[in-house]
Parts: sequence; structure tokens; C-alpha cells
Amino acid sequence: MNREAPFLTISEVSAWLQVKPGTLYAWASQGKIPHLKVHGLIRFQADEIQQWLTSFHPQNANPLKLKGKKSDGLNYLDTIIVRAKQEAYNSNRGKPDHGRTRKEGRHGI
Repeated sequence: MNREAPFLTISEVSAWLQVKPGTLYAWASQGKIPHLKVHGLIRFQADEIQQWLTSFHPQNANPLKLKGKKSDGLNYLDTIIVRAKQEAYNSNRGKPDHGRTRKEGRHGI
């Protein structure tokens, strides 16, 4: 029997992509990789997997360009990240105080 688009198993695609079978099961369940489900069995078409792989090539990528104000040589997103880090790594060793004092306890009483 001659097949133009052979169906591949999890094991075959796992070896081809050099990823664990569990990763393929997860990608399939999340809709991240093209697949077919035949009576509960996951199968792949080689040409669809090849197209999927090609979609990750840098030539096909459209990098996200962030627009925003420049602040001290940083763009807006960099400024937000710097501020978030400063807040996370406060004097309480990274533990937020939630605006409570020690005497107030958990429920603010």
C-alpha cells in the first residue's frame, strides 16, 4: 500500500523531534501541535509536522515590537520590570507585608 501522507505514531514523532512522548501528548491536548485522534489514538501527518516546524523558523517569525516611552535608556516594559523587581525584593526579603503590622496578625485584628 502506497501512502502519500503517512500517519506517524507518538514514538516516531518523539524520535524525529527529540522530545519525550509525554511532551507530545501534552502539546496535542493543548492544541499546540497538529494531530489526529483516531479512536483515542494520536496520529500525526508528516507533511503537517514539517509545516508546523517551518512556522518556527526565524524568517517566519513576526517579533513583537513594544511601543512606549523611553525612560533613562529603557523602554516602557523594561521600566515596569525594574519597578516590579524592586517591589518584590523589598526589605522584608521578598515577603510582602500586605500592609499589616506584626500586632495585627493574620486577620488585621
